[in-house]
Amino acid sequence: MKLWYMFIFLCAAALAGAQKQPIRRALVIGNDSYPGNALRNARNDATSVAEALRSVGYSATLVLDADGRTLFHSVDQFSDSLDPGDIVIFYYAGHGFQISGENFLVPTDFVVTTPEEAKHSAYALSSLLDRFTARGATTQVIILDACRDNPFLGNRSSRGGWSGTGGSAGTFLAFGTSPGSTASDDPNQAHGLFTMSLLKYMTSSQLDIEEMFQRVRLDVIRASNGSQVPWTASSLVGTLHLLPALDANLRPLDLGVSDGADSTLGARVPTEHQDASSRAVTSVPPEALGSAEVSEAIKSASLASEEGELAAVGSRLKSAVAIDPGNLSLQRLLGVTYALQGRGGDAKRAFDTVLETNPLDAAAAVERCVVDTHAAPREALIDCESAVRIVPASFDAHAALAMALLEAGNTARAYTEASRAIELSPKVAVGFALRGRIAAALGYQAIAKQDYQRAVRLADEPDTARH
Repeated sequence: MKLWYMFIFLCAAALAGAQKQPIRRALVIGNDSYPGNALRNARNDATSVAEALRSVGYSATLVLDADGRTLFHSVDQFSDSLDPGDIVIFYYAGHGFQISGENFLVPTDFVVTTPEEAKHSAYALSSLLDRFTARGATTQVIILDACRDNPFLGNRSSRGGWSGTGGSAGTFLAFGTSPGSTASDDPNQAHGLFTMSLLKYMTSSQLDIEEMFQRVRLDVIRASNGSQVPWTASSLVGTLHLLPALDANLRPLDLGVSDGADSTLGARVPTEHQDASSRAVTSVPPEALGSAEVSEAIKSASLASEEGELAAVGSRLKSAVAIDPGNLSLQRLLGVTYALQGRGGDAKRAFDTVLETNPLDAAAAVERCVVDTHAAPREALIDCESAVRIVPASFDAHAALAMALLEAGNTARAYTEASRAIELSPKVAVGFALRGRIAAALGYQAIAKQDYQRAVRLADEPDTARH
């Protein structure tokens, strides 16, 4: 069994112990009481949205008529309550505006008259997003029914509705109107047009969030005769439903080692580990056999592996290397055996020997990358990038690179590399197990679940669990 396969399975098992179902939290703000510029529906909108979210299981904080101090404090306090992996919904109804492409939420005591003053007295949407992501929220749904004409500033560039905005991975933005336009606040209705439509779907829709907001958009366009067009932007990967119950099965499958059912990959990890040394030796490439003495040492190592004596395997392979020190295949195999024993330093030295002799040995570069992934992630990336350049169509190289990128914190690119590995070898179970782990780290629970389940199915098929 190749070293990095073992590495991925064990890392997945270790990760599972810390995984939990994401908590869904919501902060809901509604501001009506602007002196001289009061709104009619924002408080009602916010109150109804908070009640709807609570009714389906969200932990929802409701704030009404927030002045500047309350607005800033509420966002900060809510952000501080978040845990890594949480799913966040932020809903705001009230006045909003944009200055030079930046969107701002307006507190009820907002009385400044210049754009520079406004930047300090209103709450920037970008700051809100930064606070949530800094706390580890992996999915953010931002709903803003606030694209009402801004009566506070006379400067032409500071009037109008929200501008378009970007977001980090895992962000869904929904605006009551399209960028640069405004929305009505009909005093004859209990709710604004956008939220009125949203409330129709919040507690009952089976649609994922992007499809649901398409329905909301159509409702609002029809009701306003085309004068108000809700707008959305998404960097979600996979599907997310507003109803938590529809996503209750999106937790990644338990990959922890257990004594129970064998329906998870984690239950297979002990078996994989026990016979790893046997595969390491029985898969010796023909070119490694060399002389009769080397063949005899390999045979002895094979017998030791059948009895699960990994230390003896390493000792006998070391004897074979001593007989034929120029045999790079043996050196590489010795490195794998050391790594399986947890002797990372010895393993790395064996791979160093191979790569010093042949810098184009992609297999050794991949194995050294795996050994270095935790201890020296930068060095690991160099090796894996090198292996990909040497053999661009190598499943092993792309998968090992994905693991190194994940460890280095470049999770988005890790996902891309894992997907490339799957494209190259779609029948290899460990490719899906790897991408499932990365998807879970990104917060894409639906994809993680699908990938883990695919890995389990492939692992049950003969000759598909390994490359």
